Amino acid sequence: MHSIAIDPSRPYIDVVFDRYGKRTPVFEGEGDLGIWLKIRNNSVIPIKVYTLRRQNGNPGGLLVDEVVEEGGAPVDRVVGPQPKIKKPIGYWGTDIVSSEEIDSGGSLLFSVPLSHVTRRWSIRVEVILLGPSIGRGKQPRTFVDFDWAALPAEARRASDLELFGSLPSTKK
Repeated sequence: MHSIAIDPSRPYIDVVFDRYGKRTPVFEGEGDLGIWLKIRNNSVIPIKVYTLRRQNGNPGGLLVDEVVEEGGAPVDRVVGPQPKIKKPIGYWGTDIVSSEEIDSGGSLLFSVPLSHVTRRWSIRVEVILLGPSIGRGKQPRTFVDFDWAALPAEARRASDLELFGSLPSTKK
């Protein structure tokens, strides 16, 4: 049996944490903390992601992403303060969009404000699979998410401080 994944122990496309720290805000209203992530192509075919062509004083690119509501457990267990920031819109439809191909086995570094990945929100990146031509139809696409639970503990604490202004307690 053949797999689309180069390494069958990993997803064929994923987003992984690289680091967090001070980040130059790209758009008005962004905080100065950010996370750097890598989208990795573990598939045997190239993929394409949409990027923003905008001045960026940070290492890595700017991927088009959507900030989506978390439907899960970490939010439900939070007791105490309500968010002090509103849900960000993400980096989509905000600037001139381009695209970048990621070869089989390759990766692409990008950054987002820390406020885009919290207990309440995660990011979603659209990925186009660039397999053999399929005639007049569109190439298949998928979406890859990155959420708060995938952050290391120190970055999760910083995210909570940014979101709530203090560290929330959890139910026992």
